[in-house]
Amino acid sequence: MYFAKCPVCGKGISAEAETCPHCGLSLKEYYEEFEIKGDELFCYNGARQRVVVPDGVKRIGDHAFSHCEALSITLPESVTAIGERAFIASLDLKSVYIPDSVTDIGKHAFFNCVKLEDIVIPSRLTVIDDCVFGGCDRLDITIPKSIKRIGVCAFSQCGFRKITIPNGVTVIDESAFSSCCHLKSVHIPASVTHIGTGAFSRWNRLKKITVSKDNPVYHSAGNCLIDTASGTLILGAEKSVIPDDGSVKFIGEEAFFERKGLKHITIPNSVTYIGKYAFAHCNALAEITIPKSVAAIGERAFSSCCALKRINVENGNTAYHSSGDCLIETDTKKLIRGSKNSVIPDDGSVTSISECAFDKCADLGDVIIPEHVTDIGDHAFCFCKGLKSVTFAGSVNKIGKYVFDYCEDLASVTFADGVSELEDGAFSHCSALTDIYYNGTKEQWKSVKKDEHWDFRSGECTVRCADGDIKKG
Repeated sequence: MYFAKCPVCGKGISAEAETCPHCGLSLKEYYEEFEIKGDELFCYNGARQRVVVPDGVKRIGDHAFSHCEALSITLPESVTAIGERAFIASLDLKSVYIPDSVTDIGKHAFFNCVKLEDIVIPSRLTVIDDCVFGGCDRLDITIPKSIKRIGVCAFSQCGFRKITIPNGVTVIDESAFSSCCHLKSVHIPASVTHIGTGAFSRWNRLKKITVSKDNPVYHSAGNCLIDTASGTLILGAEKSVIPDDGSVKFIGEEAFFERKGLKHITIPNSVTYIGKYAFAHCNALAEITIPKSVAAIGERAFSSCCALKRINVENGNTAYHSSGDCLIETDTKKLIRGSKNSVIPDDGSVTSISECAFDKCADLGDVIIPEHVTDIGDHAFCFCKGLKSVTFAGSVNKIGKYVFDYCEDLASVTFADGVSELEDGAFSHCSALTDIYYNGTKEQWKSVKKDEHWDFRSGECTVRCADGDIKKG
């Protein structure tokens, strides 16, 4: 191994030199900061802000610069491969020079290099592997025309303002560009034949979706990305209009996740399935109508839709119905999603409340859980600002984990006919809670199974039992 140029002053030196004749740097001491075996750099042990790797190194080993404090790193033209996690979590790293000789970059190579902004992907690289640039929040990059596959989470949580997927890319894997929150548009070239689940999910500013007219697998219509053969709507934008020509049969997982500007959406009668998290965190969505064609809805499809006021299901739907602005799975009698205007039916059509069914529903006021409801799923009412009181009209088997977590306005809870179990976080962070009304004796209250943190950081409330008051515990 040698230096063709001084790594500090950049002036030419002979391969045999032990000291730079221009700046006096001890090349021997500099070289000793690198742990090199054969032609592989296994580890860098120095603490310099600007690092130049010696000429002759062909591979940067796994973890070689992980958690490094350097600001910039220059790799020599001899390098052909970069190992897995080679630069992972180098939190101060801003610039890396990668020569065009590099044909392989391992998984997670630059993962969570949060200040990395100056890097050029070599033109001979064909694959951007899993999580290579994930979490590089300041990164703005050009994808070379040589790339054929973009791996799982390859650019997840990157700070792109604009990205061009070159014609030549054939595979975009799961979550490849997820949570790239600054991107507003995406164009799918003709070459792309596979897009993994959530490849473009959680773009909260997405406004425009286009697909090359020559693409044999995907097309765009109504500002939606659609898998043509399966009829799956993969991705929607803030102002998408789902085609009603029968071309869409499924709304995919996270298709509209966190579209903060989405205020209204019409789901056509051709749709039979709505995937999990499909409309989750659509903060402006005020009304949903489920057509009679929908036979299945994935978990948390509408969770955290905090502006939701109206929920309707068309007559003739055999799987779901609506009542009291609640979405209910008919056969299981499970309340899937509620709204800020919901009144939970007390006619026996609801016996359980799904996890996250009311999460982030604001201004619920006073809620009555009917006597037929015996189970409430985890996080069912978490972060419900404006929820003042809850009354359980019947006997509840258990209050699940974090059901009322961060209901900071919740002042009173009434158990009209007992409760068997309070799981972790059931009433955590309920800072305004002052009264629990329990229709049983003090001894019966003490015998209720309570996980250790069922009331973590909640108010110092009083439990008002049939035979007197006690402090909760």
